[in-house]
Amino acid sequence: MNIICLFFTKGTPLEFFECCYSFTPRIYFNSEAIFLDIEGCQKLYSTETLIKRLRIFERRFGVSFRIGIASDTPTALAFARFEETRKADLPIEALLDYASPLNKEHISEALPMLSLLQRLGVENLSAFLALPSQSLSSRFQRLGLHLHQRVQGLSALPWPSLKKPLRIREEIVIDESQNAQSLEPLLFLLKNPLQRACSRLRGRMERTQCLNLRIETEKYSTVKRPVLDLSFYFSTPQGCSFFILQILKEKLAHHLQRTPLEAPIIHLSIECTETSPAQISQQNLFNEKEEKKEKIESLLERLKAKLGSQKVFQASLIASYIPERSWTRVQSLPSDIDTPLPKRPIRLLKNPIPLERVNNLLIFKGSSMKIVDEEGPERLQGYWWQELFHRDYYTTTVQSGETLWIYQQDASGPYYLHGLFD
Repeated sequence: MNIICLFFTKGTPLEFFECCYSFTPRIYFNSEAIFLDIEGCQKLYSTETLIKRLRIFERRFGVSFRIGIASDTPTALAFARFEETRKADLPIEALLDYASPLNKEHISEALPMLSLLQRLGVENLSAFLALPSQSLSSRFQRLGLHLHQRVQGLSALPWPSLKKPLRIREEIVIDESQNAQSLEPLLFLLKNPLQRACSRLRGRMERTQCLNLRIETEKYSTVKRPVLDLSFYFSTPQGCSFFILQILKEKLAHHLQRTPLEAPIIHLSIECTETSPAQISQQNLFNEKEEKKEKIESLLERLKAKLGSQKVFQASLIASYIPERSWTRVQSLPSDIDTPLPKRPIRLLKNPIPLERVNNLLIFKGSSMKIVDEEGPERLQGYWWQELFHRDYYTTTVQSGETLWIYQQDASGPYYLHGLFD
């Protein structure tokens, strides 16, 4: 085993530990430390790289911890607590970490033994290991022999199961002197909680589908609504704090324009109430497909926040011989961003424009366009139980460079402009 222990000197590991799931699935934490088993992850990253990334999370969450690295859990905890790198140099007080490194409820059993060893002049683990095991078992019974074997690394320590919290919640208390009451200060304050929430989401291999924001302001007598609860539902799950902040900016600007805050903000909290699984992979340096997709998802959410969810949609093709009815509105993002352009035009005219054709000339309102290339006909026919028609469609390129989609009604009927190729 290769264990990394994060011993917290400021803050608690209660919420920090979820970020570590992106490094290894074997994690345990208690009230003072987080333990990471990275034995099976040595080919993914080096220990030095992992420590640098952990330090980034340390600054992001506003905590402080010391790091200990060893081949077993209690030694890693003792190294971090006493800031040592050699087992022999650890003080005799480190026996408490060997007695119960994961659950501190059992430390009381080792306290009488520790007190007696100190009175006997045993100052460090080197002196403790020099004691004969027979004398330890006769004086301290099973506990003495057990600790002697654990310090030597002969006694394995099973890790208990760990349950993740159901929801991710981050909050921040704001000083009155900041006088945050408008959009820009609010977005600035939201940045750090969002980064922490997204780090935890990434560790859990999830993205948020619904985000609740609670804004608490000063409770002045003139304030009618000191607490404001807002829910933001994303049609496509989001996992990047930068993109989420841009979406919130659009939605909060619209809301605060209608109902401004009546007093300075004193407390902010965000909670991811709905999440969905996310497939996290390493960034491909030679293909930016995943990055482009995430940017498009963010852009769609911002457009929906500004224009309305019903006005932003994808045109999905459906099986129909009638061009006007060969697509429908869908809200989901296309599975492939780089979909090739269809043979039919993207832009269809709601009311086809009549044209006059003379040989290789198209005439519209007195102006003529010379045809330089033409493909067709593509013959389409309406349903007999609805409006019955016969059309011959042509993909026509004119001298100006435009590509038109025109059709002729019946064999000898007039021509119409129905679509334009981009």
